[in-house]
Amino acid sequence: MAVKVLYLDLDSLRRDHLGCYGYARPTTPNIDRIARDGARFTNMYAADTPCVPARASIFTGRWGIRTGLLTHGPRGEQIGSYGAPPDRAGSSAQIPQLQQHLSAQLGPRGLRTAVVSTFADQAPWFTRGWESYFRPRWDLHAQHVEAPDINAFAIPWLREHARGDFFLYVHYWDPHTPYTAPQAYVDRMLRHELPSWLTDERIRHDVETYGDLPQTAKSLGILNRRDFDRWLAMYDAEIAFCDEHVGQLLDILESTGVLDDTLVLISTDHGENQGEHGVYGDHWGTFETDAHIWLVARWPNGGITPGTLVDAACYTMDIGPTLCEVGGLNVPTGWQGRSFLGLARGGVEPEPKRDYVVLEHGLWSAQRAFCTVGRPGGDWKLIKSYHGGLFDWPLTQLFDQNNDPREEIDVSAARPDVLEELERRLRTWEEAQLGGRPDPLREVAAEGPHAVRWAHREFAHAVSSTPTRKVSSVSRIRR
Repeated sequence: MAVKVLYLDLDSLRRDHLGCYGYARPTTPNIDRIARDGARFTNMYAADTPCVPARASIFTGRWGIRTGLLTHGPRGEQIGSYGAPPDRAGSSAQIPQLQQHLSAQLGPRGLRTAVVSTFADQAPWFTRGWESYFRPRWDLHAQHVEAPDINAFAIPWLREHARGDFFLYVHYWDPHTPYTAPQAYVDRMLRHELPSWLTDERIRHDVETYGDLPQTAKSLGILNRRDFDRWLAMYDAEIAFCDEHVGQLLDILESTGVLDDTLVLISTDHGENQGEHGVYGDHWGTFETDAHIWLVARWPNGGITPGTLVDAACYTMDIGPTLCEVGGLNVPTGWQGRSFLGLARGGVEPEPKRDYVVLEHGLWSAQRAFCTVGRPGGDWKLIKSYHGGLFDWPLTQLFDQNNDPREEIDVSAARPDVLEELERRLRTWEEAQLGGRPDPLREVAAEGPHAVRWAHREFAHAVSSTPTRKVSSVSRIRR
């Protein structure tokens, strides 16, 4: 069977802002078409967040607790097997990244691999293994490169190679801040009603509580509901602008007659808080808005039928094993994900079924979460904050996800039975992953998460004068 894979990664696009996941605004007609004609995953998670750790887990098939890559900055620039030194190239010699494995195994049979992205600016290890690596607009900061700049490379490459075997990964930054979509897209979004949960009262609370800290209401000029409506319209405009460029790539596949032969995967690296937990336009932890993400897949000639709904727990870390199955390859030893191709084809979840997920974050805090999935009677989520970030989140939080989907009420004191069970299960998982080695997430906490250290430098006055809530110190580890 031919191997044709187009993997589109739309940065920071939260799940509930896509039409196919129930959003009322017309943000994603092209992505919605892929979902309608294929499979939609309702319990897709990012094992690690944000950008650098998320893509590390995707392309290595491993949790950050195994690779040691849990944050940005110097700790994000090398990847290996944690506890063992990386080789001189900065990548584990024994365990290949996804693109390295596909190129080595399928390249001799004609598979062409390419990436269009600026991601390697933060993660130089990511360039290895690709036949072609395109970094548009060297005159711009990585996160300021927009969808037209990306498609200027992706479209001609796809036109040239679509009839052969290929793996093309395309990374769009547009839904990530800064929000700079053309005004016409903003105006179009403002014509549609917004979610109503974030009230003037809540916004005033955030302004008074978090002051001028970065990515908070006051620092972004969000002082009331009208300001927030415009802010969210700008975010949605970026999504719609990006989706339009996604459609351009789909049109190339259709015009060359290979759309139905191509596995199209569209997803994100992580979600985005838009007022949840006091954060606006950023991703600070393992909360649902950060880590419970989305994925759609279309491949009619590969057995994915229209309208397939996948409720089983999956990670984007499973993409690598899935593409191995597409290419008829063995999954490299050491990868921790598993293929979801059978689920996308309407099959049953393999044993052992995942009845929980573990989520990690090490940039704005140092959090690890244990979340049950499909538990009879309702799901629970335990979050351990080994460093509480700028908002000094407590060490332990427990959320009743059925009755509190926004994770606003900590019930750890009210449900000690659930707390004890989930803490025990998380400890067991950590011990199995570490095998006696130090925990790299606790190391991040001890030195201070990368973004927290940045904020203490760049927002020193705001950090020292936050009105009504204590701000955490840079270096703080809690056990």
